[in-house]
Amino acid sequence: ASLCFGRVDYVDCDVKVGDVFVDAAVRQWVELQLRRQQPEAEPLSFCRPEWSFTCATYDSLQKHFAPESFDWLISLSAGIVSLPCLTFLKPGGFFLVNDSHGDASAARTAAAPLLLRAVHVDGEWSDDALDAYFVTVRGAPLTRQQAREAAEVG
Repeated sequence: ASLCFGRVDYVDCDVKVGDVFVDAAVRQWVELQLRRQQPEAEPLSFCRPEWSFTCATYDSLQKHFAPESFDWLISLSAGIVSLPCLTFLKPGGFFLVNDSHGDASAARTAAAPLLLRAVHVDGEWSDDALDAYFVTVRGAPLTRQQAREAAEVG
């Protein structure tokens, strides 16, 4: 995320993950990649990435962050965090989730569906026929209960 966004707050419940964010070699690698993306930039105009790491579970984030703090929330393999974490998203913000632990299914089957678009393998976005992605093996629409049960098993 630090290759795309100038300021990133990373959160994980494993304190060992924080070691990555204090490692000077990691910071140097990120800065090198950013310089390669902007080779024509003047050295003084190069923006150093900013990041922080918070060791927390998603249900304890209110101790660390204020409501509506973020323009983007990105959940990759974190479990079903979209619903409890929405309070931290600014109005008009974006929540990017995958479905490896059922988060996209939970967002899509919420009382007020949250999932608005899908990104295909080729990188194209679509906002039509999303229900086609969230079906059972028999092709029936996925229910909220089924999404919860699948997440508990997974």
